[in-house]
Amino acid sequence: MNAKTTLLGFILCTLVLSGCKKKDEATPEPAPSTPVATTKNVTYEITGNYSGNLIVVYSDNLSGPTTLTVTALPWRKDVNYPSATQAVGLGTNGSLTKLGVPGQTVGLKIYVSGTAVKTASATADVNGGINPPSLGHNF
Repeated sequence: MNAKTTLLGFILCTLVLSGCKKKDEATPEPAPSTPVATTKNVTYEITGNYSGNLIVVYSDNLSGPTTLTVTALPWRKDVNYPSATQAVGLGTNGSLTKLGVPGQTVGLKIYVSGTAVKTASATADVNGGINPPSLGHNF
């Protein structure tokens, strides 16, 4: 029994000591982390030959809509949104104060960090009015 106790003690000491690191063993450095973007760079763009006025609304889920009248194309707006922004949108309609010419066109685009993520287009009706589809993008 004394030999068994000694052998058991030896095995336990060996297991405990073999799990310890040597002092001169270097701990590997963690891999550098990728920086997290603090803003989301969004560009709204409307192009085409439509000569009427456009009521434009662009929006995000944090601060709400911004509305303005665009009187000439092309139109472009760059916005840096906070990183917490989850969705953005762009919509437009022809303004009744100044219609375009039947057959004229508009193209809408949303870019995120320089890459087009949503596009749409529309053609003015027989009265010169235009109603392109709205665009939305979720991050």
